[in-house]
Amino acid sequence: MTIVELDKRGLREFLKRRVAVVAFYAGRCLATARLETRLRCRDLGLPVGRVDCDREVVLCGELGVKSLPTLHLYVKGRLLMAVEGYDRTAIDRLMDVAAMLRERRVLEAASRILDAAEAFDLRVDQRALHDVLRRGGKCPLRANVECPCPDLERQVEKHGRCGYGLLRRG
Repeated sequence: MTIVELDKRGLREFLKRRVAVVAFYAGRCLATARLETRLRCRDLGLPVGRVDCDREVVLCGELGVKSLPTLHLYVKGRLLMAVEGYDRTAIDRLMDVAAMLRERRVLEAASRILDAAEAFDLRVDQRALHDVLRRGGKCPLRANVECPCPDLERQVEKHGRCGYGLLRRG
């Protein structure tokens, strides 16, 4: 696996990938060293970017990094899932999801994201998850005659939830 050191400009370019995993770290942190070892042991089939929060303090603040290490999963430039701190199982789940999305196994990835979010209290952007599912051609609403609502806000407004039950009125 390739690990790429990123600054603000490099991160912008890196996030243009369809699926991107970014690790935020500090050089003096033992948990960060364990995270890097974990990342090197797994072959995701895609490079992992890493941002040194000692050097890129403003960038880390802008991206909402509150603890180190933090691992972010981006899909088409949007943050989909984040793991804060070193939780080996949660990190493995995020890496599994990244591999599934790379292989375009969208529904399986969505299921794994929701399970992980509940089990490990992870941050998941549910709107981004819904967009990933819809763009992947997996939105059940496209084939559902009862609910032809094309956009997420109308689905939630009309039915109280989206077709996946991810977003609810409220």
